[in-house]
Amino acid sequence: MKSLFVWMPATLFGIGLWLSFPGSAGAQDFPQSWYGQWRGPLLIRSAQGTTQTVAMQLDIGPIDADRASFVITYTTGNQIDTRAYELITVDAKRGQYVVDEKNGIRINQYRLGNRLLCQFDLATNRLQTAYELTGPNTLTFEVMTSGPLPGSSASGPVPRGQAAPSSVSGYPANGFQRAVLQRQ
Repeated sequence: MKSLFVWMPATLFGIGLWLSFPGSAGAQDFPQSWYGQWRGPLLIRSAQGTTQTVAMQLDIGPIDADRASFVITYTTGNQIDTRAYELITVDAKRGQYVVDEKNGIRINQYRLGNRLLCQFDLATNRLQTAYELTGPNTLTFEVMTSGPLPGSSASGPVPRGQAAPSSVSGYPANGFQRAVLQRQ
């Protein structure tokens, strides 16, 4: 059986970003307040019940006024996988950012409240990611995968005199990842 870490596509690991911790100086100087090195275990769970733990390191640093480096390193045994991405500010006031994976893939990110969120489709899977600063030195990263697309749909009878409801599609969860990273 293939390792879950090997199975996960490159994009799955490099899409999430940072958020400001409420009440901290980080609300005004994002992403600068996130610069540094973050480390912790990444727990990967599949719908089949298998789990894997991978060491994760996130290095964030300045490039220029609108770009920051975002380098993720995963270590499993002797296998080291490093991904050198960039975070690009599109419109900080509106909470819009882009992760440039440096391979032609650029993924939009949206800051809402204390989270930076992303949702996108990759092949037949839908991915939802979030980074959240949960303390001054703690960053939580989560990814949920679902698919294949679409899962199920539902509709019901339309009461007399009302407009027909929109269709509702469901997507079966097939994986979840979570890391609690500590600033070093």
